[in-house]
Amino acid sequence: KKIFNKIDKLVNDFHKQIEFKKSIGIVDFKKTVITIGYNASANGRHIEVLHQLNTLTNSVKSKMIVVLPLTYGRDINYLKQLENCLLELTNIDVYKIESYMSWDDIALLKIISDITIQVPFNDALSSAILEVLYAKNIVLAGDWLPYRVYERNNINYEKVDSINSLNINLKPILENIELYKQRNKMNPEYIKKVFLSDDITQNWIKIYKELV
Repeated sequence: KKIFNKIDKLVNDFHKQIEFKKSIGIVDFKKTVITIGYNASANGRHIEVLHQLNTLTNSVKSKMIVVLPLTYGRDINYLKQLENCLLELTNIDVYKIESYMSWDDIALLKIISDITIQVPFNDALSSAILEVLYAKNIVLAGDWLPYRVYERNNINYEKVDSINSLNINLKPILENIELYKQRNKMNPEYIKKVFLSDDITQNWIKIYKELV
C-alpha cells in the first residue's frame, strides 16, 4: 500500500509536483503531460505510439508534453531504436526518465501524468496503471489487455481498439481533459475497496486454511 499512501500524501502538494517536473526537465507547467507505458521494454511500443503522436497537428502538439519512464526493463538495442525515433519527431517535447526513482518520485509521476497511454502487446494487471487511476488521472489502454476487472468494479479508464486508431481516441481526451478526469473521481474509492482492503487479506487467509 506504500505507493498509494504516497499518492494520498502528495496529490495536493503542488510545490512538490512542480519540483518533480523541474527535476525531469519540464519547465512549462501548463501543458498536458502524456506518459507512455511504465518501463523501457519494447513491449511498451513507445516507438509506435510516438509515430502516432507525430501525426497530430502542430497546434495540438504545442499543448502537450511526452514523458517516457525508462528506468527498468532496459533493452539496449531497443533504446537505440527509440533514440532514432526521437530524432524523427517534429514539434513534440519529450522527456525521458532513466535514473533511479524514489517512492515519492514514483507517486509524483503518477500524479503529474494527465494521460497515460498503455498499449503493450500484453500485460498483467499492472500496479503501475492502477496507481495512475488511483491518482484520478486518465489511462488510455488497449482494449485487448486483461483489464476487465476494472470495469466490473466501476473503475473508469479509456480504451483504444488498435494502436493505429490511437489519435482518434486521444483527440477528444486532449480537448476535454477535465471532463475525462471527472469520470475518474471515484476511482480511488473503488480501488481501495477492491485492491487495498484488509478484507482481501483475510479472505486469502481463510481460503488457505480451508485448503490445508
